[in-house]
Amino acid sequence: MKPVEGQKPPPPFPEGPERDAFAEQAFGAAQSRLEEVESLQPDKHGRSIAHGCYYCLFWLARAIIILRDGTYPWRHDSTETHLQEIVAAADDENLVEAYRLYRDAAFERAICDYDSSYRPSPERAREVFEGTQRAFEAMSRKLELQRGNGYSGGP
Repeated sequence: MKPVEGQKPPPPFPEGPERDAFAEQAFGAAQSRLEEVESLQPDKHGRSIAHGCYYCLFWLARAIIILRDGTYPWRHDSTETHLQEIVAAADDENLVEAYRLYRDAAFERAICDYDSSYRPSPERAREVFEGTQRAFEAMSRKLELQRGNGYSGGP
């Protein structure tokens, strides 16, 4: 059964090992993307850098959402919306900046995906990558707080 537009589905993962494992799998996907992007050259692989940076942060956002709420947003827009809600509730400047950088990577990825003539400059590719690194650090800290402090569901 699909949820009604705007309605969140019931959490599929109760707190416990299954939820933790699923969040860890999403975090691993984020780490893998970041490692892949680190090996690319901005002057030759700008589009791949933009794509990899976005998916790094996308999977990290999913890990945070899974661990916090036990839900798994299927769509990109629902992942972004859910992350935005978490950021707003957290009242954390670093997380707000990480969300802004997530949006920047999403914008760059969208241009690369939907405008075949667009090629990010090496400077822009570096900027997106460096922003992704900063966002990854801030979002990873949020995830670590959720993991290590007997996370109880609050922001």
